[in-house]
Amino acid sequence: MIDDAIAFLPYISSDRTMHGGGRRKGDKITDIAFFDDSLVLGDNDGTTITIVEFKKPRRDDYQFGNTKNDPVLQVIQTLEKATESGGICKTDGSHFSFVGAVRRFAFIIADHTPTLVKVLRMYDFKNDWNPKIFFRYRDHEEIMIQAFGYDTLIENAKKRNQAFFSVLLGE
Repeated sequence: MIDDAIAFLPYISSDRTMHGGGRRKGDKITDIAFFDDSLVLGDNDGTTITIVEFKKPRRDDYQFGNTKNDPVLQVIQTLEKATESGGICKTDGSHFSFVGAVRRFAFIIADHTPTLVKVLRMYDFKNDWNPKIFFRYRDHEEIMIQAFGYDTLIENAKKRNQAFFSVLLGE
C-alpha cells in the first residue's frame, strides 16, 4: 500500500534489531525495513534499503531533535545503524551486506498534526506539489524521505488499484 516498488524487494524486517539478536540498550528497532541486493532491472552493483516508520494516528506530541518524538531523526538513526554495520542480520543468521551504491528511501506514515508539520518544516521538508505529502532528499545521508498520513496512504492505494479492480470486477 505504501509504494508499488516495495512489492519487488525480496527481504523484509519488522520490529527487529539490525544485528538480528535480542534488543540491547540503545538499539533502534524500525517498524518495517525492506532490503534488496539489486534493482528489478538487473542492476548488480547496488543495494536498496527502504525504511518505513509508522506513528500512532492523531499523535500530536512530536519534538524536533528528540529521539523518542522525532520520526525524521528516528529514520536517520536507523539508516546510520544499518549502514555502519555494513548490512543486517537475517532471521536465519546470514548477513545481508550493503554493497556498491546503496539506494536509500524512507516513508513516515503519520497524520499531519501541528507538531509533526512543525518538525517536518524544521527539517526543511516541502509539500508544494501535493499538500498531503511532505518530502525531502537529505544530501548528507543520501536518503529520500516522504511523510504522509494514513488517509493519503489509503487514497493513493485506491487510485493505484482502481484500474485493476475495474477490470477485475467489470466495473
